Amino acid sequence: MNKSTEEKVVSALEWAEELGGNEIKDRLGAGEIVSCYQATTRLIEKKSKTPTIKVKKFHLKHKEAIQELKALISPLEDANSKLKERLCRWYERNVYEKETDSTWEAVLEDCLALEQAGKVEEAAALRATIPAEVEDCAIPGVQFREKWTFEIENEDEIPRKYLVPNMSALREAVKSVRGVVKIPGIKVQKEAQAVISKNDSAKVSK
Repeated sequence: MNKSTEEKVVSALEWAEELGGNEIKDRLGAGEIVSCYQATTRLIEKKSKTPTIKVKKFHLKHKEAIQELKALISPLEDANSKLKERLCRWYERNVYEKETDSTWEAVLEDCLALEQAGKVEEAAALRATIPAEVEDCAIPGVQFREKWTFEIENEDEIPRKYLVPNMSALREAVKSVRGVVKIPGIKVQKEAQAVISKNDSAKVSK
């Protein structure tokens, strides 16, 4: 009696768990590992075939819907981004570039909060203490927050603790020197990687 695919999956899992729990002692054991791997790979491909086709169809429809939505809203998002950018540059010119004390920005936010809470008199009294250049930048519905950015002026002057190793370049270098050339500060290790064919292998003999 032929086993169903589900029964084959269970059998393969039991076989894999049994082999995975023991150390390989000889070539026969290694050969059995390969056979088990090939069997499970065939089952994975068989079980994945139909669902994969369905997933690809749904993914294509989802991708098309996302593209349609993006085409519709992207111009609006770009427009909003430019408007916000212009608003921020205006605020910087009128507040930051005039070196206004940043504490007034917090006071201004307090004023807006009081006004929204209906405490008009308290807000007016507090607002009277704010310099004109800051007051002129008060816009209902907008809160300006500090965002600190940077640009590199001289890489040679950057402290060592802020530098990150180039992992991609290191991987390429380690691969090319193959442990023959020592790279200062780097411990090179050699690990095995197994590439197992999908087809049944010849049985391993003693």
